[in-house]
This record gives sequence, C-alpha cells and structure tokens, in this order.
Amino acid sequence: MTARDDILAGPNPIAKLKKDGATDQQLADNLFVNFLFYAKRHWHYIASAQAGGEALLAGTATTVPCGGIATALKILLEQDLAVPKTDVEYITISGYVWTKPQYLCFDPTVVGNVRDANGRDYHNGCVFNEHYYLRCGAKYYDPCLSSNYANRDECVLMKPTVLFKGEFMLSPDKQTVLMFRKDEKVNGWQQGAWMKFPAKEFRKHVPSAEIDKLARFSQTFAAFAKTI
Repeated sequence: MTARDDILAGPNPIAKLKKDGATDQQLADNLFVNFLFYAKRHWHYIASAQAGGEALLAGTATTVPCGGIATALKILLEQDLAVPKTDVEYITISGYVWTKPQYLCFDPTVVGNVRDANGRDYHNGCVFNEHYYLRCGAKYYDPCLSSNYANRDECVLMKPTVLFKGEFMLSPDKQTVLMFRKDEKVNGWQQGAWMKFPAKEFRKHVPSAEIDKLARFSQTFAAFAKTI
C-alpha cells in the first residue's frame, strides 16, 4: 500500500463515511485526522527539503517542508474526497513569520527553532521563511503545525520586521529582537536557529563594531541602531 492508501484507510474509514453521506467538511475533518496519524509516524519535517505532495503520497519521499505536506493534503481533498477546487484554498504567508509555541509540528522530533538568550530550550515557536496551509470550506487545516482552526493565520504569533536579512528581526512592538545563530542545529532546521532577547539588550549580545558595520549596509538597521 502507498502512503495515500494508508491515509484513506484509517483510522477513520473515509470510503464508508462518503457512502453514509458525510458532508465535505466532515470528510475533511476525518481525513485530516488520518493524515496526521500517518504523518507523525512516517514523515519528517526538514525546512530545506524539496519533496512535493505527489512524492509523499506515492511513498517515494519521507522528508518534507510545510509547502510539500500542505500540497499532499490538498491533493487528497480534491482528488480522493472530490471536494470542489473552489472550496479548497492554498494559503501562503509570505516573508518571515513566527508561529505560536502551542502549535506543534507534525514531526514529534521537531520542537521549534527559537530559544531565549540564556538557554537552549527551543520550545518558543517556529520562525519560517514562509508558511503554507489550507482552507477547506469553513475551516483551516495546517498539517505542518498539526492543527486546524477557525480563523485565518491563527497560528501566527507575529510577523517580525527584517532589520538585516537573514540575521536580525524586530517584533512589531519593537520590544523583542530575533538573532539568527547559524552555528546552532535543531531538528527540522539544519542551517541554524533563532535567539530572542529584549531589544534594549541588543548591545549586550552584538559588538559595537558589528552594529556600526551593519548600519552602513542597511537603512532599516541604521534607524534601529539609533534607538539602542
């Protein structure tokens, strides 16, 4: 059996539910349970993975970013549940986004990629370069963060302002800085993680020479540097 067959088979019997007259929303809810049940046991989140939805469902790939796993769910909704394409929306949150820590990845080995300055606990949510999930009918289904919710972008803690691309970001209230640590490896993100700290402590964590250097290359960073 392929991954697709296993997902449709259970634990919720999709074929029987369809035969018994379940609504598209009910079918989507039950499929989502099956989908996560399978994903948690067989797939792994890797931000840099290239696998698409078809490869996951065919069983030819097992590592996936959020776009690939969302596409796999979209295929099942449209092709196997026959939900009208007008009722399925592929949602993209463009640019950097920091998600709420209570929304956990489908991969149980992935806890997040944000830590405090004084520890190595990364259970502080996830920073994505972009994030992808689906709307089906009246609900939102986010397979990467193993959650469904009633409101669009409910998983979002904030969209930080980029101070210096790929290195520093600032929260909308200008109270918290996110600093990229490329030397830190965490499950799901092998190319680095993020450290958060109060903006007023910026000079405690970044040498003055580095601040002056970055300010010369970025007007946004230069404006921020004048406030610290």
